[in-house]
Amino acid sequence: MNEILPILSGIKLEMATMNKSLTKMIKTHAQILSEQWVTPDQVKATLNISNRTLANLKKSGQLPHSKVNGLIYYRSVDIENLLKLNYTTTISTDIESNLKTKTND
Repeated sequence: MNEILPILSGIKLEMATMNKSLTKMIKTHAQILSEQWVTPDQVKATLNISNRTLANLKKSGQLPHSKVNGLIYYRSVDIENLLKLNYTTTISTDIESNLKTKTND
C-alpha cells in the first residue's frame, strides 16, 4: 500500500500539469478565433497604400497573412504591430537645439 501512494501522488501532479496546459491552449485558440480579420482592400484603405506596397509587405514577411480558398486575410493586430514597429517621433528643432546647448554646458 505504501508503494502505491507515491505513484498516485505523481499521477495527480501530472494530471494537474496537463490541466494547466490544456487550459492555456484553449485560451490561446479562443483568442485567435476572436481576433478581427480584414481583407486586403481594408488593409490598403487603413494604411493608404497601393496593391504593390501591400504585396511587398506580405512578401517580405512584415505583414503576416492567412489564405483560405484563394482569399487572403490579415489580422488587425498584425497591422497595428506593423504601425508600432515603424512608429517614430520627431523632436522640434527648438527643443533639439535646447538639448544640445544643455549637453554642451
